[in-house]
Amino acid sequence: MPNKIEDALLAIDMPEQQLTAAIRRGVDEAPAPQRWPKWPLIPITAATAVGLAAGIYVAAQHPAQEQPAPVTRTKQRQTPTLAQRVAAVKAGAAKKNAAYYGQASKTVQTSSEATISTGPEPKNVSELISLTDAAVTGIVTQLSARPYNKFPFTIATVLITRVLAGKTVRPGMTIRVQFSGGNLTNVGGETITYTAAGNRLPKVGDELAMALGKMPKGANGDSQPFWAGYGQDSIFFKDADGQYRLTPQPKSYGYNSKTGKQEPDNSIEERQTKLNREMNALIQEHTAN
Repeated sequence: MPNKIEDALLAIDMPEQQLTAAIRRGVDEAPAPQRWPKWPLIPITAATAVGLAAGIYVAAQHPAQEQPAPVTRTKQRQTPTLAQRVAAVKAGAAKKNAAYYGQASKTVQTSSEATISTGPEPKNVSELISLTDAAVTGIVTQLSARPYNKFPFTIATVLITRVLAGKTVRPGMTIRVQFSGGNLTNVGGETITYTAAGNRLPKVGDELAMALGKMPKGANGDSQPFWAGYGQDSIFFKDADGQYRLTPQPKSYGYNSKTGKQEPDNSIEERQTKLNREMNALIQEHTAN
């Protein structure tokens, strides 16, 4: 009669000494009868011992591998595009404008000018740009009052959307641009909004085309550097029809020796019309490129 236990032992591929030790461990580690006094005792046969030994040997040869820790992925915050930044500015413009201009009790006109030139006005856009440090388009994102020597000035933070000329600026950067007029609080605590003749006060959300010069720290009492337009005909506001236009200057009058009368001088209006046309053509050229 064949010996089934012996055959089972021979079927296990392991050294004899290790097999013998495994069988002994299997027998020694078998549950003691006194731990389960109410259960029937199960005798440990040679075949059971062989199975235990085989299991112990396989476990020893193939230890459980440690599972790698789960990878936690951090969601990176995406930087908004220039178009998204512009849209966000427009969405919050009304609230910011109400906060800045809404505190004034009245509006009066003043004559202060935030410009870098008192010379003759340029005859065309090319000449205008040649006299400045940069020409850009942008959108007003914030306003702050910066009075100097009891004269009102406004600093508009402008997000640049397009560079028309200049190597020190780039789309996406913000610059501080000074405008004539704005809020001024008197000794009695009353806030008044002053507007300068021929100068339009900026509002958050306004889109502008500007030919600017950079002013150093300390100019007009400002503790930081800023930019300013070259003369009155250097900042163009985008109107509802999509065209950029200068703020119309007050019409002047001159004496006509032929008629002996004071007559309107149309030269300012004609120059502004020409500058408007050339600036829009320049912007269109850069937009196409």
